[in-house]
Amino acid sequence: METKKCLNISQINLQRSKSASSNLYLLTQQFTFDLILIQEPYTSYGMVSMLPPGLPIYQKSTNGIVKSAIIVNNSDVMCTLIPQHSNQKFVCINLQYYGNDILFCSAYFEPNSDFDCDLKLISDLLCDIKPLNFVLCVDANAKSSVWYNTTNDDRGQKLLDLCAQFNLIILNNSSEPTFETDTRKGWIDLSIVSHRISSKVRNWRVMDE
Repeated sequence: METKKCLNISQINLQRSKSASSNLYLLTQQFTFDLILIQEPYTSYGMVSMLPPGLPIYQKSTNGIVKSAIIVNNSDVMCTLIPQHSNQKFVCINLQYYGNDILFCSAYFEPNSDFDCDLKLISDLLCDIKPLNFVLCVDANAKSSVWYNTTNDDRGQKLLDLCAQFNLIILNNSSEPTFETDTRKGWIDLSIVSHRISSKVRNWRVMDE
C-alpha cells in the first residue's frame, strides 16, 4: 500500500528583492518544498521573476501589479487557479492530493490597505467554496499578542474575529519574529488553517534562512 507523503510547505515574503528571489531556488532544493506561498515577489513586466525555473507559478496581475504568488514543486499534485477569488494581492489555488481537495491561498495586505476589504476577500472565498481543507499564508500587517506581537491593533482584532467566525486556527506558535532586520522586527506573517487541517500539521516553525 502506498504511503501518503506529507506536503512540505514554505511561506516567504521576498520584499520585491532580486537576491532573495535567487536564493529561494537554493532553499527549494535544500528543503524540498512542495509548495511555496510568496508575498511581495520580485516582478518584471507584471510577472513574477527570478524564481526557480520550470516550476508552475500561480499569480494574477492587476494593472501589471503582482503582490502574491504560489509555486508548486511537486509533480504528483494537480493544481488549478481559482480566478474569481484571486487578484494581485490574494491568490487561491485548489490542490488535489491523494483524493483530497485542499484550498491554498497566499496573500499580502499592505499596512495602509483597507483591511475590511482585505478580510472580505477571505470571507467571500470561504462562504462561496466552503472548503473543508483550507490553508492561508498571509502577511497581514496585523498585530496581536495571540501571535506573539508585543502590541495589539485593530487589524489584529478584526483578523481574530474572522478566524472565530469561520473556525480557523492560527498556527504561529513561536515567539521568534517572522520578519527581522538590523533595525526592525515583527510578527506579521501568519499561517492560518481550517480546523480539519490543523490536526494534520507537523513541525510548524520560523526558519532562519
